[in-house]
Amino acid sequence: MITTTGLTRIYGKGENAVTAVNNLDIRIDDGELVAITGKSGSGKTTLLNILGGLDKATGGSVCYDDIDITKLADTALADFRLNKIGFVFQFYDLIPELTAKENILLPSKLAKKGKTDISDTVKKLGVENLLGRYPSELSGGQQQRVSIARALAGDPSVILADEPTGALDSRTGREVMLFLQKLNAEGNTIILITHDNSIAAKAKRIIRITDGRIVYDGPAEGDITVMNQHGAGEDAPEDERAKGAT
Repeated sequence: MITTTGLTRIYGKGENAVTAVNNLDIRIDDGELVAITGKSGSGKTTLLNILGGLDKATGGSVCYDDIDITKLADTALADFRLNKIGFVFQFYDLIPELTAKENILLPSKLAKKGKTDISDTVKKLGVENLLGRYPSELSGGQQQRVSIARALAGDPSVILADEPTGALDSRTGREVMLFLQKLNAEGNTIILITHDNSIAAKAKRIIRITDGRIVYDGPAEGDITVMNQHGAGEDAPEDERAKGAT
C-alpha cells in the first residue's frame, strides 16, 4: 500500500515560488491500476516522480507500507527504487549499446536479485523474438514492451509509468495499455501518468489533478471529463461501450 499525507512540492522561493503538488492525501492499495491525469503543468508528473523517489517533496510523506521514503538517505532511497519500483518512461530510456535482453536484465543485475529467467515475462509481452536486437532496430511499440519487461524483471512492488503511450500512435498505444491491464489483472500494482482521456478511461481508478490539487479521485465511469469524451466510444472501457450500445 502507498499512502501520501500532506504531500507538497514547491519550486523556487518568494515571489517566484510555484506549488506543483499541493497538500495531497492519497492511498493506493496493492493491486490497483490508477491513472493520474490532468493537463500539462497540472503537477501529475511531479507527483509520479515523488512517488518514485526521483524528486524530493518539500513537505509531507510518501509511505510504502511502513517505510516513509521521504526520510530515507540518498543511498537507501536508491536501493529502495532499485528493489521496489519498476519504471516505464514515455521515451523508453533503453540503453542503445545493450540488446533488448541486456536492457531487460539490467535492473535485476544491479540489484543482485530478481529474475534471471525472463522467458515468461518476454513471452507475455511478445518480445521473445526481439531479445538479440538493439533499441535502434526496434519500433516504438516494441521498445515500450521491452521497457515494460525491464520494469518487471526486478519483481517490483509497484510499476510507475510516465506517459507510457505518449510517444506512440493511437493503435500501438492501445496495445501497450492492454499489456498493462493484463499485468494488473495478474496482481501488479500500476500507477500511470497520462494526459489522454481515452487511456485514463481504461484504468480502474482515476486521480485527476489541476494546479497541483486533486479535483477527482474515483472510478473512471465517475469522471465526467473522461465519460463525456469516451463514455460510449471505441476507447471507453468495455462495460461502458456496452451501455452506450443499448
